[in-house]
Amino acid sequence: MMAYIHAKTNYSELVNSTDGALQQVSPDWMGVDEKGNLIIDEKKYDAAFVAEMKAKGIAVTPMLANGFLRDYGITALKNAEALTDQIVAMVKPEISTASPMISKTSPKTSASYRQHSYTCCVKRCRTR
Repeated sequence: MMAYIHAKTNYSELVNSTDGALQQVSPDWMGVDEKGNLIIDEKKYDAAFVAEMKAKGIAVTPMLANGFLRDYGITALKNAEALTDQIVAMVKPEISTASPMISKTSPKTSASYRQHSYTCCVKRCRTR
């Protein structure tokens, strides 16, 4: 089971409260800006949490948020190669088997475009 963790509290406490039900978590510290670049919420990012989850055998999967701003997500996917490089530079030292998730819920973009762009970005991340 996977959980998206969006909280202002201790991530570890939330995971521990599931009594071992999770195999994968996706914290809310990554996003994209108006230019489609990766941004990290330094107030939320916690390298110790990543290490703790790895020690427990729980995969940490980056979740890229666009703040429900459709244009941010579209721009990021149009520049998927650059975004992929940024994601890999951020996660590769710490996260070895996780695959990135990108919110694909923009209602005004065709489903096929979103799926194709998302798939290309995921494939690039997995091969690096």
